Amino acid sequence: MTHTSQSISPLRQRMNDDMRMRKFAPKTQACYIRVVRQFTAFLGRAPDTATIEDLRRYQLHLVDHDISPISLNAAIAGLKFFFGITLERPELMLEFRIAASRDHSGASMINNNASVPCTRPRIQSEHRA
Repeated sequence: MTHTSQSISPLRQRMNDDMRMRKFAPKTQACYIRVVRQFTAFLGRAPDTATIEDLRRYQLHLVDHDISPISLNAAIAGLKFFFGITLERPELMLEFRIAASRDHSGASMINNNASVPCTRPRIQSEHRA
């Protein structure tokens, strides 16, 4: 199934174009679009209206739903691209990155110079034994 230009918002088209210009792999493009779509659903309004506090709440939401560090990193990378490149609002991600920059062992989770391979975030509701 193909998308028509009518079904894609101008903001999403801009993000698609930004990723194509940088020759992102198709899977990375799909992941970044999915990340922004999930963030938008969480937010309940257009993602370009998000604040630093909204990003912080979303990160806590992901962590509270037991998202893996790899999936968290992928979500942050997608949002970083969206806010930093597509919206030209990198200041939002600077503060967000600080909150997410270390895992529990103290190891760095984010490489700021590379796109992150995207895995589908799994929100788990079952209790782990």
